[in-house]
Amino acid sequence: MKTNNLTRELILWTIVLIPLVYLALVWDRLPEQVPVHFNLKGEADGWAGKTAMIFIVLGTTALLNLILLAVPHIDPKRKLDHMGSKYHQLRFILIAFMAVLCIFLIHTALNPGTFRPSALFMLIGGLFIALGNYFQAVKPNYFIGIRTPWTLESEQVWRKTHRLGAFYGSLAAYC
Repeated sequence: MKTNNLTRELILWTIVLIPLVYLALVWDRLPEQVPVHFNLKGEADGWAGKTAMIFIVLGTTALLNLILLAVPHIDPKRKLDHMGSKYHQLRFILIAFMAVLCIFLIHTALNPGTFRPSALFMLIGGLFIALGNYFQAVKPNYFIGIRTPWTLESEQVWRKTHRLGAFYGSLAAYC
């Protein structure tokens, strides 16, 4: 494995570990029942035992990272290999978003009544903006993007479709 690949993987796995370390540090202070779902008013409407937080954090960060690590190896036409660093940027965006989301959820469980829907909407809006900018540069492939038979057949159609999708995704983030 090249040094830059090893460095990239170390950075990604460090990001995966941050919510787990935070969870371990506050474990004794967490209530036995933690909120895991909120309505649009910011009221908790889904609860689970605090051990569920371990699975939520592992599933949304470590499992996602493992899946994204495996995807290029199952790409039937190896199109992701031709994207250069773009695929790794997507991994970084998604893993970082999920790590921040997990930290947000742990913090909310630790401090009941502090959930602010606007903060969550800003976080999701940031994801839409990042993905909108990202999708403009993605090359045709079978795993990422707007994958219809029409877009997969023509690089020009792919590019125009993703440019339009990026515009509407960024527009949705501002609404």
